[in-house]
Amino acid sequence: MVKQIKSLLILLMIVIATFFVACSGQKQVNNKKEITQDTSIVHSTKNTSPKGTVEAAFDALTSLNTREFNEYIKYKDTVKNGIMFKNNVLFGDNIHGESKDYMEIIVSKLSYKILHSEEKENTATVKVQITNLDLSDIDKRIEEEALKENSKNEDNLFTSLIRSTDKMKKYDVTLSLEKSDERWKINMTKEFARAIYGDMPSFIYNVLPSSEL
Repeated sequence: MVKQIKSLLILLMIVIATFFVACSGQKQVNNKKEITQDTSIVHSTKNTSPKGTVEAAFDALTSLNTREFNEYIKYKDTVKNGIMFKNNVLFGDNIHGESKDYMEIIVSKLSYKILHSEEKENTATVKVQITNLDLSDIDKRIEEEALKENSKNEDNLFTSLIRSTDKMKKYDVTLSLEKSDERWKINMTKEFARAIYGDMPSFIYNVLPSSEL
């Protein structure tokens, strides 16, 4: 039974990665696998100020417009377990179907409040309080449900547990932004990703590549 539960959790992590992280190609570079992802940029006038960029990014996220959300984010190359992830976006540019359904339930109750904004030439910081689901115990809840004889299949179990989550959490995040070609972009950090995903361990610690681990 323990092995079955571990297998279930691994399967769920794969499901999350498949649905949320953009599909990518791999190639060997200097004896390391390199993964690249296409992040097509849509030019917009919304990111002409740090505060405006943050507001536009959250509006795009909560409206499930992942392509526009990626427009306002700067992703950095990271290395995990010998694999280099280049431009590793949190969401693909054109998610649809089940992937969009998964994303919708995770950000369905997300809200934010800008506390402070400070701009210095080509850099800026915007302090934001993000209120979102608290999914930090989702793995434990999955284990408990999987032990029950009438437990649902993996996908239904995962979604039903998220939908039944009433616990909310406030995430105080300091976003750093950089200006290039008169356009501002938000640096994606684990702190920011944690708030977006409700501190979901299966994604944050096992799927999202990061040099911050």
